[in-house]
Amino acid sequence: MTYYDKNLIVQFLDGKGDGIITAGSSDLKSLIESETGKDTVPIVTVPYVIPRPFGLGRDKRDELAAALGDLTTDSRLYLRGHGDWEQRTLGSWDAREVGGVLGGKLKVSPKLISVTGCRCARAVAPGAESNTMVSGAQRVAANKLLLEESPKSFVGLLHSRLQRYGITSPLVGRVFFVTVVGSDHRGNDGQWRVGQKITAISGDERNHRPYSKIRFDWVGEDQKAEWVRYS
Repeated sequence: MTYYDKNLIVQFLDGKGDGIITAGSSDLKSLIESETGKDTVPIVTVPYVIPRPFGLGRDKRDELAAALGDLTTDSRLYLRGHGDWEQRTLGSWDAREVGGVLGGKLKVSPKLISVTGCRCARAVAPGAESNTMVSGAQRVAANKLLLEESPKSFVGLLHSRLQRYGITSPLVGRVFFVTVVGSDHRGNDGQWRVGQKITAISGDERNHRPYSKIRFDWVGEDQKAEWVRYS
């Protein structure tokens, strides 16, 4: 298991289904704290405001600055909210706006920034990768296209945006719908822990699904996107 000295959850709300996001953040916090033995995972809520990000009040900006400024190069930052792959948004915030919230307040580049919004690493419409009835060759071609176009996704764009602020952390995000497992998750017969993240294709829910998560890194000045390989 990768070591993180600190974890922080920042959730972006837009007034639509916020309860799903806040409940998931709470369950994720509980899982991390049970795994680390530390009761120290803050959750910072970023409300829907207009204009973004300048509509945030001073108290909220100060709260974000304190929480983000406390992270180190060994820390993990979670970004949560409802994803919209077509609009390239997280909780109605686009990559430029989220970059503006984070970039000026992060003092260092965290070890990892994980975006848990649905389909936030996707930049093309669902295709063969979402169809369990297609051939293996069709699925391979679809996965190739997903990866090639992923720099245009919300996560890819945010990765590029943060570099402008000197933040070069790797970012990860998923191309499918994402659920944080709750205690009342339908169909959970004990195979998942509360707080785990699962993806769904045609009702098939899995944790650590192959070809579901994309990681963005910097190699010099070039952005590199690759599938996360689970052992």
